[in-house]
Amino acid sequence: MATFFDESVWCDVPLLADDETNVWGQAESTLATAAQLRAGPEMDSAKVAVLGRGTAVRLLQRCVGATGALRVRVRDANAVTGWLTSKMLAPPAPLATAALVARARAEFVPGVTAEGVSFLRTRVGAVGVPDAETPVLVVLHGTSYNAGVWIPTFKRLHEVWASENLSFEAWIVEWAGHGRSRAVACPDIDVDRYELTREGPFDVQSVLGHGDAARAVKAGRPVFAVAHSVGAQICCHAELEAPGTFGGIVVIEPILFPPLDKPPSGAADASGLIKGTLVKKKHFDVPSEDGVVDYLTKTAMGKQWEGEAVRSFVAHGVAPAAGGGFDLRCDPAVEAAIYVNSGRSAGRAYERLQDIDCPCFTCIGHDSAMNGNGSSQAHRDNGKLVASRFKRGLVGELAGLDAEATTYLGNCVVLKKCDHYVPMENSAWCASFVAAALAKYRGPDYAGLTYWKK
Repeated sequence: MATFFDESVWCDVPLLADDETNVWGQAESTLATAAQLRAGPEMDSAKVAVLGRGTAVRLLQRCVGATGALRVRVRDANAVTGWLTSKMLAPPAPLATAALVARARAEFVPGVTAEGVSFLRTRVGAVGVPDAETPVLVVLHGTSYNAGVWIPTFKRLHEVWASENLSFEAWIVEWAGHGRSRAVACPDIDVDRYELTREGPFDVQSVLGHGDAARAVKAGRPVFAVAHSVGAQICCHAELEAPGTFGGIVVIEPILFPPLDKPPSGAADASGLIKGTLVKKKHFDVPSEDGVVDYLTKTAMGKQWEGEAVRSFVAHGVAPAAGGGFDLRCDPAVEAAIYVNSGRSAGRAYERLQDIDCPCFTCIGHDSAMNGNGSSQAHRDNGKLVASRFKRGLVGELAGLDAEATTYLGNCVVLKKCDHYVPMENSAWCASFVAAALAKYRGPDYAGLTYWKK
């Protein structure tokens, strides 16, 4: 089902509530004596069967396609299932399109590329906006996380953009070694075991070259990146390797800093963070995912995160273990190898930030010390420096952000009372920041990015 949806027209409203699935209608063509049942919601998908006039069907699912047409998935008495246009059904009719729009909610459908890169796909905002006016977002998480941590933010973005009659289609990428994505062998944590400058751009291009994402790129739809932590660094590498990949990059708590004098090369000179990661708890001897959620909620990280972020992380970040219980999908050895390599790759990206031509906006958490060697002040100084190095950084301030929660260091946006985990700690503010950053691209300081509806 996940692969099927990735290759078809996106459905903004997948499953309805149980009490609304038991709706019966009569399949009746308004044009002929039969209704064509097709494999997918798109009009040109393979024909499954022909239903004669008066055939009784059970209504299973409804969606709004990219053209705004209402399509329905039905099953007849012989268990033949497929899609047809809503106008083929006699009363009781499906919900009208306007009513369906009012009920729309963000849905996240998993998929995987031919190269094994997994992702969640979602279309958020207004229903029925043509594809040509729907930008593409490539979204990346930080080290050891997964696509699930972005779900709370995108649920809130759905509400923001729907109210503005805007639509975005997002591919939330699980880069190698995370979630259900392809594996990277790390028998040790030598500096070249996990080469971020290689693995990260490969995964980005794998997703942009896959299915509907590839068709969107070929059609000239604008593509933007939204990324957190090392994911933000990866997006910079991807743009530097293939200029023009993105029309803009929104970086949140980016792991970018000047080259280190003595970056770690492996276990022998590993930092405390890396050593701690190597002994990190990987297995949870609990009967259900709820047990993992309970455990993580009591950790220092879990106490900072919103409850929904913890639950989404677990839903996409653990797998049943062979002997019972659950294991983390991101092996701590892989996580440690990424930290080792990032000590060098972050500096490489930092030195070339001025070579990135597209707009790049930066935000950090006020209390984070991730790039400050344990010092929040040093981290903030670094964030200001990073933001200033982008050729087309933020000009002025962003509209719509909570003034009480927001401050600025130069052209670096700072979320007060927040650590490194901005999307997971304050998804509402993060959604506002992403929406405001993308809206800023429409302004006079970033001329040419006028693809939204007037």
